[in-house]
Amino acid sequence: MIETTAPPSFMGHTGGDRRARARSITSRRAATAVTASAFAPVDDPGLVEQRVVEIARGIAGGERE
Repeated sequence: MIETTAPPSFMGHTGGDRRARARSITSRRAATAVTASAFAPVDDPGLVEQRVVEIARGIAGGERE
């Protein structure tokens, strides 16, 4: 499990195998519940993780805690 530190905060899981990587995160605040996930055929899980956090922050509207 991975948790972001910059607001808005998200936590989630990374997964994958030799062909693809996956990442799913959810906001920790009930008032701004956001869940996002991304999948990509890449070797570097950091690429998928960074992109899914960008997607979730975009959905949350960059709200700060």
